Amino acid sequence: MSSTRREPSLRTCARVRYLTAAEAAGLAAPPAPPPVAEPSLSERVRALYEGAVVPVREIAKLVGVSEHTIYKYARRLGWKARVRWLKPVARGRAHLPLERVRALYEESCLPVREVARLAGVSDVTVNNYARKLGWQRRARRLAKGAGGRFVPLAQAGLPHPRGLKALDPASARRAAERCARAGALADEAAAAAAGEAELRAARLLAERAAQAARLAAERDAQARLRTFERLNAALVELARFLIASCEAPDSERTRRAERLAARLQRAIAAQIERLLTPA
Repeated sequence: MSSTRREPSLRTCARVRYLTAAEAAGLAAPPAPPPVAEPSLSERVRALYEGAVVPVREIAKLVGVSEHTIYKYARRLGWKARVRWLKPVARGRAHLPLERVRALYEESCLPVREVARLAGVSDVTVNNYARKLGWQRRARRLAKGAGGRFVPLAQAGLPHPRGLKALDPASARRAAERCARAGALADEAAAAAAGEAELRAARLLAERAAQAARLAAERDAQARLRTFERLNAALVELARFLIASCEAPDSERTRRAERLAARLQRAIAAQIERLLTPA
């Protein structure tokens, strides 16, 4: 009886192969600074993210950022989603009194994320309190600059580098090289997993064909056995008839019946011989 255990998916097989190859290649240790690689680090990270072979935590380790940063870029730049987004939750109760958090929110120039860090909660929690309790809207004194950092409004229109590790070109180059190597390993792992899946499918088809052949042979053998049993039963009946005819008075009708019975015996014997002859 064949096993009903579900075969692992291509994505799972590819991930196992990638993690094994990455450990053997020593991707955990940063390599020597390579020349500038193209495409950009953000494009390489997007390719790894949308490829769905390299886990997000491994992508974050390769680039040297947190998983939250990877998900933030994926959501903001419209990368193809791999899992359903989860709603952010508060990290815990505030470390500061609510009045102090409100004062920092309304009067300071600190970003909401920094206020949340000082309070020991998430920025979502701070914004929720501000909306529900009607805190005064924050004056717009800052704008986002390079790497997601805030800069004065006067510098908002100036050109600045964008993307992951925009303020650390050397680290960005090293991370891009690691991502390129990881992408090559992921492609090899995906191809190997697809090849194994094709081999499994071919073996399954061969097993099914062999099983169908065995069933056909069994049905044929059972049909030949039933035919043999019926022919043998017919021979027994003819033998009984001949024995009974020997005791009957001699007549033309009896002699004709005996001749017919002898022909039937020869015909049945020929059929049995054909059944016993190998195909």
